[in-house]
Amino acid sequence: MSFKIDKSVIMPPGPYLTKYNFAALRVNEGLTFDDYKQYRLAVRAAHEFSRRHRGVKFCGRWNGNEGTGRVVRYSPKIGRPKFGTKKYPFNEMEIGDSIAFKGKKTYNMAKNAASTYGKYNNLKFRSRWLGDLGRIWRIK
Repeated sequence: MSFKIDKSVIMPPGPYLTKYNFAALRVNEGLTFDDYKQYRLAVRAAHEFSRRHRGVKFCGRWNGNEGTGRVVRYSPKIGRPKFGTKKYPFNEMEIGDSIAFKGKKTYNMAKNAASTYGKYNNLKFRSRWLGDLGRIWRIK
């Protein structure tokens, strides 16, 4: 028994790639979508476009809170673009400043984010769970 995949269902032929003008986009320029289905189609088309054209890369991000999606062209030499706003104020913290978090889940997410941020920006953070409150300090 063999199965045949109908690629027209996965990736429709025809105007699929020509619907979006990816060739005209410069680095860090992108397309914005309000409809998730249109956004997913654009992401597939962008990846197909980058597969056919060497040195051209795209990445997409859907923001569920706002209901918008964005497909952005980026340079492989520079890296992927940053999306959205900063969730935590680690870049504004001075040595000795701290942030408090209620709830173990929120505290753990912030602790992991502080660790990652510190690793890439040569900073150090210390975190402690104190009763029903979590706190993160910048120490270096």
